[in-house]
Amino acid sequence: MLKNNKGMSLVTVVMTVIVMLILLSTLTYTAYTNIKIRDLNKLYNDIRTLNDQVAVYYMENGKLPVSDEYATITVGEELSDNISFVTKEGTFISQDSLVNPNDYNDESGVGQAVYYCLDLGLFDNISLENDGQYIINEQSHTIYYVSGVTLKGTTYYTLPLNYKDTESNLKYPVDIVTTRDIYLPMGGTSLNLQDYMTFKTSDGNVAVPRKIDYSVATGGYENYFTLDNGIITSKSNTDATTIAFEIDATISSYGVSTTKTATLTVYLTDIKIYDLLDSSNYNEINTLNFIKGDSATIYTKKFGNAGNLRLIAKVETGDGIDASVSNIINHSVEAYPISIEATNVGKVYLTVIENNGRAAKEVEINVFDPSLNLEKVMLNSLNETEKLELTIDEIFNEEIDRFEINWSSSNTDVATIENDSSNQFESTITSVGFGKATINCEILFDGKVLTTLDSEVTVTGVSIDDIQMKAGEKINPTYVIDSNISSSMISDIEITSSDTAILEILKNEIAQNFEFSALKTGTSTVTITVKLIDGTEYKDTCVVSVSS
Repeated sequence: MLKNNKGMSLVTVVMTVIVMLILLSTLTYTAYTNIKIRDLNKLYNDIRTLNDQVAVYYMENGKLPVSDEYATITVGEELSDNISFVTKEGTFISQDSLVNPNDYNDESGVGQAVYYCLDLGLFDNISLENDGQYIINEQSHTIYYVSGVTLKGTTYYTLPLNYKDTESNLKYPVDIVTTRDIYLPMGGTSLNLQDYMTFKTSDGNVAVPRKIDYSVATGGYENYFTLDNGIITSKSNTDATTIAFEIDATISSYGVSTTKTATLTVYLTDIKIYDLLDSSNYNEINTLNFIKGDSATIYTKKFGNAGNLRLIAKVETGDGIDASVSNIINHSVEAYPISIEATNVGKVYLTVIENNGRAAKEVEINVFDPSLNLEKVMLNSLNETEKLELTIDEIFNEEIDRFEINWSSSNTDVATIENDSSNQFESTITSVGFGKATINCEILFDGKVLTTLDSEVTVTGVSIDDIQMKAGEKINPTYVIDSNISSSMISDIEITSSDTAILEILKNEIAQNFEFSALKTGTSTVTITVKLIDGTEYKDTCVVSVSS
């Protein structure tokens, strides 16, 4: 009898399924591992990018690009969850913690490690592959990615540190293997000597000393800079020169101390900006003030060991200047002219920097366009007033205290000017006589005259003074017409009383004069109007007081 072989046995089906599951799990695990390797490489790339950015920022600003403190950890303390990547073994960080042992700021290894949040907004055009928080240690400048990347049971937070035997390695004596020349700008610049030394342990590994105590072995520098606990600070008003000196450095690293002598060379550098090329008759410039449309030529001059110079115009607000020699200039000559044209209102910081960043000079440039509300003022009678207002560009609203405004009149017999006691940018003109006067508005900025604006004042028309009379009295009033108004220009003169029951006014057409008749006690306002043939009218008023 023949067997039916069309079907598969149960054992065969089960074995097939098992094999497929094994293959599927292997593929899944491999894919997952590949993804994690890719994530780890992204982490490494981000850390390298941040290391470069931090190094540049620290060199230019002398501080880390951080915002808030992230955490402070003391060796031996229980760690909080948000910094659980910092694991320890005894009093030293364990080798599998993937954390830089130099994070701790005490040579005994039982100090504190302080971490800050990196402020990524302080970097220009930075692009990272991972989102999330990056922190940096203030001691070692090691950068960590807080979220970490876990691969095969190990979570990675930063680049491989390659500390094979942390405790024993750190107990080797530390030596100064190289020193770099120090280029020190004059005028109060401070640098840390440790930044100009390279350290290694006696077994050849790069080291970061926990502590360095300095003592000067040779002097000769006192006239040029000071030394205080490893901080070198240049003095002002000294000649640019080169100073070589020796300093003893006692280097401590986790209980091991050794004293080494370092030879350091300091190149004092300086850059100045003058208003004249002749250095025997110059004014050094720290601030330049322009009126819009003005231009000037200034000169850069380098001293000591400064190399080629670059000119950088950094716009603060507005676009107030145009350095016609272009925005960035490289030049190797000792003195170099810079032509500046004030093209628009604004504030600009013009920086001249040595190519290698060894010295820099910054000049504040302000461009103003002040104006008066009235360039010409016409006052048609005496004792008439008019308000003058000076307007300064709103860009400088927060620097009002740097201004000083002086108002004056060229002819106080015609017009006087009185400053507003509560606002120096406003004043009041008062006409006191017929004629012309010029009101001068002198503007000072930081105590130096910026410009003077003028307003022409013309006082003309007619004037009549207040009058005292007794009831029953009659007088012919006197009034004054500007001598520049001839009789041939006048078509008519009118005088009216506000209260004819108190004061009656009669006009004698033949004699071309007026008669005031005081009828009873009281006051009346008198208005005199001089009408010209061309239609112009000049008016003035006075008060007639009638007593018994």
